[in-house]
Amino acid sequence: MFVHESRLRHLLRPEHYRDPDHYQLELETLFRTSWQLACTKQEISKKGDFVTVNHAGTPVILRNFGNEIKAFVNVCPHRHSQLTCEPNGNSEKFKCQYHGWEFNSDGSTGRIPEAHCFRPWDRENSHLQPIRMEMCGDLIFINLSNGPETLKDFIGEKWDEIEANFKAPMWRMAEEWEFDANSNWKVPVENTLDSYHIAEVHPDWFDGELPLELHSIHHLEDSQTRLEYAEKFPWAKEQFKTSRFLGGEPKEVYRHYHFHPSLIVVMTDTINYVSVHVPTSPTTVRVKIRMFALHGTRNGPLRSIVRYVAWRMARKSVRQIFNEDRVLYEAQQLGIQGSNQPGVIGVREERIWQFQKWLLETTGIGMPKKDQAQIEAGIEAKRSTDNDQANESDAGSAASQTS
Repeated sequence: MFVHESRLRHLLRPEHYRDPDHYQLELETLFRTSWQLACTKQEISKKGDFVTVNHAGTPVILRNFGNEIKAFVNVCPHRHSQLTCEPNGNSEKFKCQYHGWEFNSDGSTGRIPEAHCFRPWDRENSHLQPIRMEMCGDLIFINLSNGPETLKDFIGEKWDEIEANFKAPMWRMAEEWEFDANSNWKVPVENTLDSYHIAEVHPDWFDGELPLELHSIHHLEDSQTRLEYAEKFPWAKEQFKTSRFLGGEPKEVYRHYHFHPSLIVVMTDTINYVSVHVPTSPTTVRVKIRMFALHGTRNGPLRSIVRYVAWRMARKSVRQIFNEDRVLYEAQQLGIQGSNQPGVIGVREERIWQFQKWLLETTGIGMPKKDQAQIEAGIEAKRSTDNDQANESDAGSAASQTS
């Protein structure tokens, strides 16, 4: 069921999707202070493996040192070169590509060519800058801030569920896929929160109709929103049987979670994936997707075939959805560039409203007081209506049983 009962104001204005100053405000207040997905454990599984990412303007390197994974700012303290410009790879030594300074797993300097030229040695300023890094299942997150919030705080009550659904051996990372789009980062984020476009853009889903409100359960919280679709959607029966056959734990519920600002987690019975939307400029974004396929607990030749076929079919569906959506990212951004209209949000799109509300409050811009009061009154009225309907239903059931 939806939380609100009437249309909502589009809280963000067109300039919030294109203005360079607002973009910088978002980087500072939303991205540099929150946990962001960097990679998965499978991407740096061997000693010497590394991955580099750019997080809110800061280059970061994550490296497997054999018995632990560490993250550092990808900048040499010597003369500010990036240690490496490769997106990933494996190297025997952890060293800078420019002058060959080597570093230990704690970020301290190791071998320095012509070290005598740097006497007296400035140890305090010759250390790589560490980055906070934590894991949930096989997902690796980084945080540029030194704030008190842990990754478990960030994910909240869904920690155990996500940890179990993104961890080998039950679930195995099967594919990493990334693409760039010509739109502000909020455009694809809001797109994935919007089920209103499904009938038009994804006609193969739900036979060209919108998912029923009765089965679309929305949860709106300060820093996250969740959708749980509980109806037997078209492919649910096949997924359930496949999961049971492979030794999985089928739920028969499509789960779609948004952790603000840009982390999306989707879970089904045979495929799970995470997507993160990395801002690269006020009007461009990089979408990073990590897909996990069900491996299960049962093995054998037939199950290996079923496992492979199920993965290929699920992969095809996920890629189809993203490819159908990504065409619209640029179309919407082009409209935003020339728009001065306020916009409007329907009740079905209320997760977008909740996200925009969080963004305004977190950036310090603030929520319009009039809108806040009206919305709170509307939510309370809908709760009262839902309770009355539930009570009437209970009373009717009791009367039927009595008679």
